[in-house]
Amino acid sequence: MAILDFLCKAPIMKILRPCAALLCVVLPVFGQVEGGLTGTIIDVNGDPVAGATVSLRPPGSDTPVLATATTSEGLFVFAGVRPDFYDLSAMVPGFQAYTLRNIKIDPARETSLPPIALKLEQITLTVDVIARLQTAQTSNASVATTITNEQLRRLPILSRVVLPIAETQAGVAANGVINGQRTSGVSVTLDGINIRDNFIRDNAFFTPNLVALDQVAEFSVTTALANASLGGGSSHINLVTPSGGRSFHGAAYFYNRNNRLAANTWFNNKDGIDRPALNQNQFGLSFSGPIRQDKLHFYGNYEAFRYGVDVTTVGTILTEDARSGIFTYEDLSGQVRKVNVLQAAGVSADPAMQQLLAAVPGPERINNFRVGDSRESLLRNTAGYSFLRKGHHNRDNTTLKLDHTLSTAHTFSGSFIWNRQDVTRSDLLNDFSSIPKVHQDDKRKLLSAGWRWNLRPRLTNEVRGGFNDAPVTFDTDEKFGARIIANTLYSNPVNLFRATGRETGTADFMDNAAWSQGKHSVQWGFQTEQIRVRIWDDSGITSTYFLGTSIENGLTQNQLPGIRSDDLAAANGLLATLAGYVAGYSQTFNVTNRTSGFVNGAPFVRQLRLNNYAFYVHDAWKMMPRLTLNAGLRYDLPGVVNERDSLYLTPKVENNSPVKTLLSNATLDFAGASAGRPFYARDKNNVAPNIGLAWDVFGDGRMSARAGYSISYVNDEAIRAVQNYIMFNEGLIAVSSRTNLGGRVTGALPEIPVPSFKVPRTFAENFSQNPFTAFGLPDPDLRTPYVQQWTAEIQHVIGGSILSGRYVANHAVKLFRGFDVNPEIIKENGFLDDFKRARNNANLARAATGIFDPSFNPNIPGSQPLPVFSTLSRGANTFVRSLILSGQAGELAEQYYVAGLAGPVQFYRNPVSLASLLLANYSHTSYNALQIDLLRRFRKRLQFQANYTYGKVLSDSDGTASHRFEEFRDPANGKIDRSRPTFDVTHAIKGNALYELPFGAEHWRRALSGWTVSGIMSWQSGNPFSILSQRGTLIRAQRSTQNTASSTLSKDQLDSLLQFRMTNKGPYIIAPSAIGSDGRGVAPDGSAPFAGQAFLNPNPGEIGQLQRRWFSGPWKFDLDLAVIKKFQLHETHSLEFRVEALNALNHPTWDVPDQEINSVSFGRFEATANDSRKLQLSVRYEF
Repeated sequence: MAILDFLCKAPIMKILRPCAALLCVVLPVFGQVEGGLTGTIIDVNGDPVAGATVSLRPPGSDTPVLATATTSEGLFVFAGVRPDFYDLSAMVPGFQAYTLRNIKIDPARETSLPPIALKLEQITLTVDVIARLQTAQTSNASVATTITNEQLRRLPILSRVVLPIAETQAGVAANGVINGQRTSGVSVTLDGINIRDNFIRDNAFFTPNLVALDQVAEFSVTTALANASLGGGSSHINLVTPSGGRSFHGAAYFYNRNNRLAANTWFNNKDGIDRPALNQNQFGLSFSGPIRQDKLHFYGNYEAFRYGVDVTTVGTILTEDARSGIFTYEDLSGQVRKVNVLQAAGVSADPAMQQLLAAVPGPERINNFRVGDSRESLLRNTAGYSFLRKGHHNRDNTTLKLDHTLSTAHTFSGSFIWNRQDVTRSDLLNDFSSIPKVHQDDKRKLLSAGWRWNLRPRLTNEVRGGFNDAPVTFDTDEKFGARIIANTLYSNPVNLFRATGRETGTADFMDNAAWSQGKHSVQWGFQTEQIRVRIWDDSGITSTYFLGTSIENGLTQNQLPGIRSDDLAAANGLLATLAGYVAGYSQTFNVTNRTSGFVNGAPFVRQLRLNNYAFYVHDAWKMMPRLTLNAGLRYDLPGVVNERDSLYLTPKVENNSPVKTLLSNATLDFAGASAGRPFYARDKNNVAPNIGLAWDVFGDGRMSARAGYSISYVNDEAIRAVQNYIMFNEGLIAVSSRTNLGGRVTGALPEIPVPSFKVPRTFAENFSQNPFTAFGLPDPDLRTPYVQQWTAEIQHVIGGSILSGRYVANHAVKLFRGFDVNPEIIKENGFLDDFKRARNNANLARAATGIFDPSFNPNIPGSQPLPVFSTLSRGANTFVRSLILSGQAGELAEQYYVAGLAGPVQFYRNPVSLASLLLANYSHTSYNALQIDLLRRFRKRLQFQANYTYGKVLSDSDGTASHRFEEFRDPANGKIDRSRPTFDVTHAIKGNALYELPFGAEHWRRALSGWTVSGIMSWQSGNPFSILSQRGTLIRAQRSTQNTASSTLSKDQLDSLLQFRMTNKGPYIIAPSAIGSDGRGVAPDGSAPFAGQAFLNPNPGEIGQLQRRWFSGPWKFDLDLAVIKKFQLHETHSLEFRVEALNALNHPTWDVPDQEINSVSFGRFEATANDSRKLQLSVRYEF
């Protein structure tokens, strides 16, 4: 409600009244809610007929709802037409009247009619024609498809969720990736109001409003070359709520999905776990009709969703030996060894940690090895415990819509959509509770209202406004004490999730004008969208102590003979978990205003806002009777992200250089409009041309050739990305932390001090308090990203179907990407060369003495002095040696730095910053594809759509994370990151169809007629994935998650290894010969490669030789089916039963994430990409 109240008082309201009186202002309402209709009136000689009266009326009605007149060139245009079926009438003195029936108007699309030829009047009569179901698009170059409610209701759709059905369209992939573009480029509207989550935009198919099937009359998907009137994205999904008609209609329905009828998951079957209990019910009713015939109509719908489920959860627990302190490992020779880490360290178990361990399930609960370091043949220290957790997901949706036709000059519409969501979040838990402690309880509201005014027969204006108030909250029932103990080797029995949430309010106002004259149909207008986001977060506000060993109390390789570096770290983790060694602490402190100072226990609260404006003009010029040129120009004026109270700090930019500023001891100060320091300069140079040609090849609407080019400016996480970088600047959000404590949980843990509050403050002052500190800055000249699109297409009507073949391409530039301009220095300072010498010394020492010792030993031939390491301390520490052994020079540099042990060696260009993060317009994507689409509207009992896409996406960044941070593998060479993103799909074959079975005759008709079968099929190539080392060989490990592995094999040889294989241990993507006995893809550091080893860790100072995402997973196949039986109880009453089977063949599709060669689960599939078969039963009554 706070956001709703604020929106009512926002600056947008100050401009509504004067703008409502203007005729020359617009948001693409005609494009986003309504559709359009265009055509020409000619005589029998083909000459244009001017001044003809053309009107539209609902079928069966004698009262027109819209009317216009043809221009001197015979052109007529209807803009802002509510999507529905209409009858068109054309009348002019001296000619026979003409009626064209059942014309379909789609939302966000313009329907073009073939020329209408009027005959000279000889006797009084009317030519009555039924509209042809299928015509090629001959009026513009947009690539768009409309999906109706009737089509949606007869296809198998799980849980009646609408938006994912857009994935059946050519070029549309999971999460709303359209034509290879980032999901942030997709605009989603409901009745013209933006319903995307405008704070986190990483999934275009997610809207907080959770729109259900009977809330949508139809929706259009525009994948390329949208009209200049459409803004907010480069592709568009426009949903329209149903409207009432001339007669009363109603429906009541009930859907059920129960796991008694479903198949178990593949991994549940493997682990011997029964199907989790599930009982999902959806029920609702709709009612519509006239309040005043042909004048005022209504539509109402209520739907309830009740979902109860037992969720399979996997936690990590300790084995029986590990609970007693016995650590099990395989030494370098493969021999299994057991060492009691408590005895080796000379300590006893900590009482507080024993109390915490008592809340963890015992070793008798181990039932899988998908997590932990154990496997079927060797029970080591940790393993998996799969169990069922009860949960629910309840939802209520309500829709009310009114349409009022005062006259052909004035029409009004308004819709109100309300929904409530009550969800237990089993995905936000780390503990072992049987009932989830984290839950959501949100209520969302949307209002849309519009007024269409025909000022003159060929001049139309529409005003529309509305808002969407969409909170997303996550609360917890966990009762936190005065402190939290974290970083246990097992899953923590205390749920560590803290309450957080956001309330996003979006207000839209738009006004649109359309005018036709001669051969031109012109639209122009204005739009504004104002976004308000209130975010809050309790994360970190409770004192948290992290377990871990330090240099002083950690175990060494001498205490665990023959242990490899990764296992040594795990042994120290077990020691810290049982002995209660505290390695560090952390607590977050927040301010409540600019003068409050830090308040202990205060949550993080911010009020973000973004105001956008746009103007456009668009002309559809019918250059010749069969050739139309569409030319448009859009000007976007995006706002600057702002915090209402200027409660963020940003560095004061020096010499207009953000990089030099981030690499200096810069000064942090309040930033925001109220502080007089905007986060970045406003981008005012955003002109977007749009041009397209449409040629009606034969003049009868049966074949068209189309091509076009456009530029679209997009919101590439404008709010979330900017907020992510400026929030790193501590001073208003301060983290009081410390490492290398060395104490124990049961004991005098140090109190966490409240940081001092000082603004302005320097980088050095932050660094002195927190060596892990980072600083962030959006580029002061941050620009609005844009997408260039071009396409060429031929459409042809064949036997009642439309066959389309098109080339689609786009190039997105100036996309947001954040990166660290202050990576580790290991080359210029001589550290890398010394690191290599130390590693060589250690290998020589191990060969001579059996001990891996990097220090210079003059008694060992080949051992070399270490001039850089001699200035550093603790070279004999086991952790330092483990990093030298594994070749992680970048990681070791960072460890020396954060431990304050760097001495005279400069490891960072900015010595008072661990990370200096810049958000810039760095990234780009390119997409090229061939798309073939065959569409047949319902005719002769059959309706189908099938499409094939062959495409490729290339980008230097994945762009899937809302924060837009993606570090370079090599900071000195960002170009090598260009690769296929994770959402690239090379081949996609998709289709959907429904067929009414031709059964039933005479007295058997009721039993045998009314049967319909429908289905949705998807068959596409697998997702790209990388073979990774994830080692900090060049920069620190935290920034090396995309560091690939190396190999001496060719691409063809690697492809032969990387294929799907079902083994007695489960599914694998790697040949068994390339996996070592310990489950890894590489031999232990310092050991010779095992027989068949295909991959290597990169050398110190280098990155992996393999390209990113060089490999593809197995093909994915899904088939959903539905069988429907409809009983016609009466002429106007029917009862429908249906069975829907999602993944009807119960065919598992395997998800292949990036593979890490140092993981004990290397090459092993951990999850399927699709669900097991689910059956959904329903009954529906209509009248």
